Amino acid sequence: MKNLMCCGVAGFSGKTAVILGLALSLQERGKKVGYFKPFANHNASDESGKPVDEDVLLMQDVLDLEYDYNEIAPITLPSHDFTRQCVEMTHDRAWETIEVAFSSFKDADIVLIEGLSDPFRGLSIGLSAPTLAKRLDCRLLMSIKPSTATPCRVYDYILGLKDYFSKEGVKTAGAVLNQAYTSSFDSMRWVIDNAEAQGISTWMIPENLQLTSPTVGDIVRELNATVLCGDDHLHLVCERTMIAAMRAQSALGYFRRVSNKAVITGGDRTDVSLAALETSTNCLILTGNLYPEAQVLSEARAKEVPVILVTMDTATTLKNIESLPWRLRPEDTEKIAIAKEAVKENIDFDKLLNE
Repeated sequence: MKNLMCCGVAGFSGKTAVILGLALSLQERGKKVGYFKPFANHNASDESGKPVDEDVLLMQDVLDLEYDYNEIAPITLPSHDFTRQCVEMTHDRAWETIEVAFSSFKDADIVLIEGLSDPFRGLSIGLSAPTLAKRLDCRLLMSIKPSTATPCRVYDYILGLKDYFSKEGVKTAGAVLNQAYTSSFDSMRWVIDNAEAQGISTWMIPENLQLTSPTVGDIVRELNATVLCGDDHLHLVCERTMIAAMRAQSALGYFRRVSNKAVITGGDRTDVSLAALETSTNCLILTGNLYPEAQVLSEARAKEVPVILVTMDTATTLKNIESLPWRLRPEDTEKIAIAKEAVKENIDFDKLLNE
């Protein structure tokens, strides 16, 4: 069983969820799994202020890894300044740091290695994904999120990357078409058939809004919101977001169209807030720092719906929610279970790991 590196083609391609699903399933089979991220992203800080990568913390926690952070993620750099800091670090220093850290995984049955957002990052110092894969003696798995506009373009990416990997002396383990929209299924099946005909194992994982949508906790964290009630239900997933700016008479029918939603409205719109709480609402977001009437909070507590307060206006609130990156966190137990099942149901493990 050869080590495997998973790299994206663009940001937020879902490679972390794929790796986590693979790792959990392999642990179920009794395998000792290592997780390694040579170049980690500085997107958080620990208690001492040290820069850390949230994906690494996720893997440490969920997989119960015995390795410390520096062994798993030897180099942690900010995404916005990654290339410049890499060049300043130099090839020899970076590779030596990665090589020493990777030696910690000698006792693992398989090491799952997470690449960066695309296979070319690190090329500036000669340590792109295929170069690292060759030196760490592993195969490369592509994680690609198909475009809704041009889904068949994925086929070009698969062929182009396989050719690039081959020229670098690395074998392609296959491609995962991750979080594919239902409307693109026919196109994805065409891509899979043609890629398989070219000898490239290809799998599709259908979109699951429960996995890719933010939780109430994500929204609270990103909007710096105040939780007015529902602290015990911040794990709820908000699959859609609706703005409530209509008259109260029209609100109920409008809200009934969508389930598991977040509703954005002003704190002074008591009638609209109560209408939202009569339907499948997972979060009520009150804008403009306008505190609601007691009746709204009382009803929300009875329905176990979190109510949060933000200082920004409605348009800004919606824009910020829509730009939220989907990210798994250790407390997202339901999402983690979904990611695991999605991988188990849609990827042929034996084919992927034993080719």
